[in-house]
Amino acid sequence: MFEIFDSWLRIERTLEFREVIDRIGRKEIKLLAPPSLESFEERAMRVGSEQPYHEAICGPMFSGKTREMHRQYRVFQACGFKIQVFKRDIDKRYSRRGITTHDGITFNENDVFLVRNTEDIEKQLRAETDVVMIDEAQFYESSLVEMVEGLVEKGKIVITTVLPTDYTGKTFRIAGDLLARADYITSLTARCTYVQDGGFCRQPATRTFRKVASDQQVLIGGSESYEPRCRKHHRKEIMERSQAKLDSSH
Repeated sequence: MFEIFDSWLRIERTLEFREVIDRIGRKEIKLLAPPSLESFEERAMRVGSEQPYHEAICGPMFSGKTREMHRQYRVFQACGFKIQVFKRDIDKRYSRRGITTHDGITFNENDVFLVRNTEDIEKQLRAETDVVMIDEAQFYESSLVEMVEGLVEKGKIVITTVLPTDYTGKTFRIAGDLLARADYITSLTARCTYVQDGGFCRQPATRTFRKVASDQQVLIGGSESYEPRCRKHHRKEIMERSQAKLDSSH
């Protein structure tokens, strides 16, 4: 008799990963997905017939992009996939060598490779790797877009995390091209932490607000430098900052 689960989250909260994988193999567990949208978990379970694809996980800062990538990383591990995770060398938040989420979840450092550019990824990529994960893909040069396409053509599964817009709300470098050409897009939101009436706004946040004074598009930082914002309050603060600049110039 099947146990029916309508979401992987319920499985994660109910059973240990290893037990889940074993029971899927024995056909004791069945995963359901909407008829028009195959879930990541169903794609991951079809090990023998898996088609390569590129999935882009996007959203503002603090929306859980790297956490979602780590969740998929654990599932791929449990299914026996060979994984490499690539990290840009300029991102030294929380750890210089490893990858750590804002809430402290870490990847196995043996699977993490520090790189300066797309060429470094190509040099360190192993032929036997099944899954290529690229964190903060918007930090790379435009050649990454074609490299990702090439990896998929060679049979690799590619997972990227992408910050779609910069602190001004404009497309962040190659983010638009990565999202346009991805086979699957997982779009995440945070909650707006703009303070109003003595509390947070708490509306879904799709933008990232920079708290510190800098006009650089790339400025690595965490909660000391950035906060998530809804569209309304991001626009409000950007306009207020622009007006303050105009006033100070007169």
